[in-house]
Amino acid sequence: MLNRNLFFMKKNYFTLNTFLLITFLTLSYSAHSQSWQWGVSGGSFNQIQNNEKTESIVTDADGNVFFLASVGRNGLHLEDMELTPYDAGSNRDYVIASYNCSGDFRWSKVIGGGDKDFIKNIQADSQGNIYVGGTVYRTSQNYPVHFDTDTILPQGNPNNLDEHKRNLFLLKYNNTGEMQWLKMPQPEDVTFIDAISHSLGADIQTDALGNTYWLCILPPGTYADGSFINTTEGDNFFVLKYDTNGNFVEAIIPDIQFTGALESYKMVRNHNTGNFYITGRTGSQGTLTAGGETITHNMYLIAFSPEGEMLWKNENSSEIGGYLNDMVIGDQNNIYVAGSIYDGDTFSGITFTNPAPSSSPFLMKINSEGVATWETHAQTENSNTMIYGITLNNNEVAVTTGYGVISWQGEELAIETNQGYDVLFARFNKSNGTIIEMTNIPGNLGFYDYGQSLAADSFNNYYVGGRFGNLLYVGDETLTNGSSGTDFFLAKYGTDNCNCTLPQPGFGFEQDSENQLAYTFTYSGSGYDTIEWDFGDETTSGEESPSHTFNESGNYTVCVTVTNECGSQTYCNDIEAVLGTNSFVFAETKVYPNPVNGVLTISTDTNIEYTLYSVLGSVVGSGAMNAGETTIDFSGYESGIYMLELKKESGERKIVRLIKN
Repeated sequence: MLNRNLFFMKKNYFTLNTFLLITFLTLSYSAHSQSWQWGVSGGSFNQIQNNEKTESIVTDADGNVFFLASVGRNGLHLEDMELTPYDAGSNRDYVIASYNCSGDFRWSKVIGGGDKDFIKNIQADSQGNIYVGGTVYRTSQNYPVHFDTDTILPQGNPNNLDEHKRNLFLLKYNNTGEMQWLKMPQPEDVTFIDAISHSLGADIQTDALGNTYWLCILPPGTYADGSFINTTEGDNFFVLKYDTNGNFVEAIIPDIQFTGALESYKMVRNHNTGNFYITGRTGSQGTLTAGGETITHNMYLIAFSPEGEMLWKNENSSEIGGYLNDMVIGDQNNIYVAGSIYDGDTFSGITFTNPAPSSSPFLMKINSEGVATWETHAQTENSNTMIYGITLNNNEVAVTTGYGVISWQGEELAIETNQGYDVLFARFNKSNGTIIEMTNIPGNLGFYDYGQSLAADSFNNYYVGGRFGNLLYVGDETLTNGSSGTDFFLAKYGTDNCNCTLPQPGFGFEQDSENQLAYTFTYSGSGYDTIEWDFGDETTSGEESPSHTFNESGNYTVCVTVTNECGSQTYCNDIEAVLGTNSFVFAETKVYPNPVNGVLTISTDTNIEYTLYSVLGSVVGSGAMNAGETTIDFSGYESGIYMLELKKESGERKIVRLIKN
C-alpha cells in the first residue's frame, strides 16, 4: 500500500505520489485602514486526508480573484451552488473558482478522478490567464479523470494495466475559464508503475509572459513528443519549461537528488534573474543532496542558477529543527522565508531565542547571497504554531497561520486555552521586519481554523484562504461548515474600492558629472498621497524627487511606491552605478517611458545601434539612429519584460530592461 503523503525512494526511485504542500502568492500594499469585506466557503460532507482547504490564490489586473481548493465528494458545493464531483468518495478532487473584487461569482471548474489526485498551486500571467499543473491517477475503472466537462481522459483497460496511464498534466485557462490547452508530457505507452510510482507534477511558476516552469519528478524515458529524452538513472527532479502557447521549450536539470522520504518542498523562481530556489524540510527516512553535498539537518534553502547549477545552500543547526513552509522573492532579489523554529536553532547566520518549549512562527529576510539581514518571531503559549503562507506587498511582507495564544513585537491575540485556533493574518515592514498589524478571523470555540494561502488584487485588497471547522465570522458574514471535517474558505481583507483609480508611478534619473555614484531621481508619475523610495541598498527616502549616493559600485534596482485612497503601486528601474572612465558614455542617452504602453522614445547625443530582445533572448527588433530622438512602436508587442541593448560606434554597450504594459 502506498502512503501518498511522503516521497519514498529506493536507489533514488520515487514510490509515493502525493504530499501535503501549501503554496502562497504575492500580495500588494495598502497604507489605509482595512477590514474584512466578504467571504465565501465550500466543501463536501467528507473528511478527506489533509483536510478540505484553499491551497492557492492569484489575482489579475482587473481585481478578479482565482483560487484552488482541495475537496471531497459527497454534497460538494461552493456557497449554495452544487458542484459535480469526480472522486470515488474517499479521496479528493480540486475546485478552481473565480470571483470579482466585490465578491460576485464568475466561474468554477472541478478537476479529478476516482483516486487521490494532486495539484499544488495555480499561477497567472500578466493577461490574467490561469495555469494549473499537477498529477491525476487513472486507476479507477468507474471514475475517469475529468478536467471538468472540457476534457475527460479515457479509462484504463482492465486487461492491460499499462494502457491510458499518462497522469502528469499542465493546462491553461483564459481569464473567463475557457480551457486553452492541455499538455501531458509522458509518452502514450508509459507504464502503470512509471506513472503511478515514479512520476509527479510537483510545482509550477509562471512569469508575466506566460512561460511556465514546471517542477516534476521523472523516471528515465522520452517526454514532450520526443523533445526531451531523460537518460538519468532513477527518479529525479526536472524543470520543464513551456511557453504561453503550450509549446515545450526545454528541460532544466537542477543539481539536487534525494533518496528515501522527502517530507516537503517548495520551488520559487526569480523571474528577474532566472534563478530557482527550493526550500523545505527533510525527514528521518530520506537523504537530500545538492551540488554533491548532503543536507544533514531538517530545514534547507538551496539556490540554483537558471541552468540548474547549485549556487549556495543554507541549513539550520538543530537536529530537531522546525519547518520552512513558504518563501517569496522581492523586487530587490531578496528572499523572504517563513515557518517555525525552536529555541537555540540557527539559520542563515541568525540564532533564535525562544523561552517557550514549543516551536515559534518566524519570518526572515535573506539577501541574494544567502545571508539573513533580519528575522522576527512570535511567542506562543500551549501551542505549536507555524507560518503557512507568506507574500510580499510592495513595502510589506505578510503571513498567515492559525493561533491559540500569540504575542509578536508587542501585538497580542488570544483565545481560551485548549479551545482551538483562529485564523491569523499579520503584516510587517519588509525592509526591517517591524510589525504593522496583526489581526484575525474569529471562529467559534473548540475548532481549529487556519489561514494557509494569500494574494492581493491590483487595488491592494488582501485575500486569505484556508480551512475552518464550524463557523467563521468574516466581517458581517458568517461562514458555516456543517460537515464532520473542515471546509475551505476565501476572505477579502481591504476596502470597498473595486472601482477606484490607483496612482501610476514613474521616474527618471541623472548621474552626477563629478561623483559617479551620485544620482538625482525625478518623480514623473501621477498624483499621490504618500511616496516612498527604495534605492536597493537598504536605504529609503520619503522625498518626491530625492538625491542619493551609493556607497559602492554595483547594479541596483531602485523602486518608488506611491499611495492614494485606493491603494499603492510600485515602479522600479535598474541603475548601474559604476566608477570608471566609461561610466558616462551613456549619460546623455535616455529611454522613456518605462513601463511603455505605445511609443518608446530613445534620446541620445551620439549615433547608436539598438537591438530589442524578448525575455527568452530572441531578437524582436533592431535599428540604428543618429543623435537626437528615435521612437519605437510597442503597441504590437505582448505585455511583459524586454531587454534593449544600446551600442555606440566606439563599442560601448548598455542594457535597459523595459516593461510593456
